[in-house]
Amino acid sequence: MAWDGYCGEPVAWLSVGEPVAGTLYGGSGPIAYTHLLTVAEAIGVYGPISEWVVGPQGGFRRVCFGETVFISAQLGRGFDVRTLPEGVVTVEDPDLDWPCPQCGATPGDRCSGASKHRVRRARGEEYQRLQNEMSQLRDTVANLRRQNERLDEQVHALRREQRKRVPICSRPTRAGRPCQADAITYPTPIESCRIHLTPEEKTMIAAAEAQRRTEFTARPQGTEPELQA
Repeated sequence: MAWDGYCGEPVAWLSVGEPVAGTLYGGSGPIAYTHLLTVAEAIGVYGPISEWVVGPQGGFRRVCFGETVFISAQLGRGFDVRTLPEGVVTVEDPDLDWPCPQCGATPGDRCSGASKHRVRRARGEEYQRLQNEMSQLRDTVANLRRQNERLDEQVHALRREQRKRVPICSRPTRAGRPCQADAITYPTPIESCRIHLTPEEKTMIAAAEAQRRTEFTARPQGTEPELQA
């Protein structure tokens, strides 16, 4: 018995006592059969033909009986597709998806005066190439965006970590909330920002700055201050 390569249903079988009608090629070699499934028998078992698909030159591609699809070429041999209702026969040709620049055939229609102009295939191949390049560019842009997002997350993490090391002004604002601005660390550390300094702290900072200016001007030129550990 031989089965269809798509739906797995039998398309030919061997009956004992009947003469061999022919052979089919299988995966392990030729398979003899006494009876071959006909279109009429398939219609009676699986249902009427809902689609008959042919290639660009009219060659058999596949047929659907009801909801069962067969791809065995034996079913299409000798069958006249002109007997099928309009709309059942489908031409499967990817090149027909594009218009022909030579004869002006619209998508889905065949070229006039020829089976198919070569420029039509070239146009479809060029379009497919451009589509592939655009898809690759989209993937590249998406990867770059993901990398930028990861870098932004790392930068934000470093900023948060750095923020934790800087003293924060905790004095209340006019709204009564903590200020949360950077506290003063130079010339002397104070737990306040410059906006919320008390008069005493302003005087202390001014005195510290004046003292540092005096020490800087009194130091001999060419000498560097020693760094404290």
